[in-house]
Amino acid sequence: MSGNLHICIDCGGSKTSAVVSTVSREGESVVVARGVAGPSNYKDNGVHTFLNAIRTATQSALSKALGNSIELPAIDEIINKENEANLRSQEKSHLFSAWIGASGVDAAQDISTLEPLLSRLLGVPLESQRLVVANDSFILCSPLLSCAEPIENAIVAIAGTGSVVVSFQRNKKSLESSSSSIVQLARAGGWGYLLGDDGSGFFAGREAIREVLREFNLEELEDHPSVSSSVEYEKKKETLRSLLLDHFKLDSPDELFSVVYAPDIAPTISRGDGSNKTPEWARVDRKQRFVSLAPLVFHAAFTL
Repeated sequence: MSGNLHICIDCGGSKTSAVVSTVSREGESVVVARGVAGPSNYKDNGVHTFLNAIRTATQSALSKALGNSIELPAIDEIINKENEANLRSQEKSHLFSAWIGASGVDAAQDISTLEPLLSRLLGVPLESQRLVVANDSFILCSPLLSCAEPIENAIVAIAGTGSVVVSFQRNKKSLESSSSSIVQLARAGGWGYLLGDDGSGFFAGREAIREVLREFNLEELEDHPSVSSSVEYEKKKETLRSLLLDHFKLDSPDELFSVVYAPDIAPTISRGDGSNKTPEWARVDRKQRFVSLAPLVFHAAFTL
């Protein structure tokens, strides 16, 4: 493929999405390939998993764009600066520029730590407008850089695995320049699932579990538990409780404690018949167990 290639990578709490584009002869951006990988929230997953997800998504997108298998440097080499000669030889990158919008990248220290690592991984030099590393909210306000109308401000609201609301302004000093920039004005939330993330997928899943457990406690206080606590009734009528129990393959709400508090890599569970089996929910980390319930919460809200 002729022409410079540019990549935009969205690093989220549930997946990583990479899009490779080029500029047509008419001067319009054209998407040529996409790649995906697993979670890459920087704060949640750490630098190694973060870089590896970007590597996987980028390799997939570039391989599709160029029509042959592309191999980027190994993450250990990137982090430890091993095989410098090999890394320098790969600086003849297929990419002219890269924009990485990453959840969990919030402080200037995060950016200064990641920029040289991403530069070595992607083969994009540390030059202004060539390599941009920022919070993922910056990607969603990017239309400010190219919109024809004289729009100077934007508000981005993200409600995915996590949540955040951010306001932005186009740099007034360069409104007529091709090097326009975006400035963050204010921010609400985005502090992760322990301190915030209200309205996020995690929040929806957590509140669903809390509601099911609250009803379960109330039924235990009654002299005669309501009919909804009957297993036979649950099988006949779809409820929020039945949705959650079926999702995790459980028999009773009190078993939700095992799902919520089991470690990220849960131990194999021994069955009464002597067999050992790791439940499906135990194959994902605890945060994702909550997030996986979000579609069920929406289903219950609009159909039950």
